[in-house]
Amino acid sequence: MEASLDNNKSTVKFVPYQQKMKVRAKALAQVEFSLKGLSENDIQVLGHLSDAVDLLNPIYRDQFEPQTPKIEHLLTSLLKAASPAQAETISNYVTILNLQNSPFSLLPRKNHLLALTKDEVKELVKKAGGGVLGS
Repeated sequence: MEASLDNNKSTVKFVPYQQKMKVRAKALAQVEFSLKGLSENDIQVLGHLSDAVDLLNPIYRDQFEPQTPKIEHLLTSLLKAASPAQAETISNYVTILNLQNSPFSLLPRKNHLLALTKDEVKELVKKAGGGVLGS
C-alpha cells in the first residue's frame, strides 16, 4: 500500500507560542495524500486507523498531564467571549498544549505561556458567564 503526497493540497501554518522571555513558532503541516491506487478496503482501513488515532491521542495526552483537559475546557469556553485577537491567541495556546502533550511529540515538554494578561483572562471568564479566578 503506497500513497503519494499531493503538494498542491498541503498547507503549512505557523503557530506562535511563548516560553519565558522567548516568542517562538512551530510549523504545523496539513498533508493530504493521494488515494489513487488504493482499494476501497484500503481506504476504509485508513479511515478506521485515523479515527482510532483521534480517540487515542487525548488518552495519551491526559496520561502525560491529567490537568490538560481542564485547561483546554476552560480556554475553549472563553472563546465565545473573546475578541478575534484573543480567540486566535487562545486557539494557538490550545494547539501547542495538545501538541506538546501528544504521545509522539518531538517538541520539548516545557511550559508555554498564554499571551493574555491575568486581568484579560478574568474579564473573559466573567463575560463567558463563569465565576471569578483566584488572585
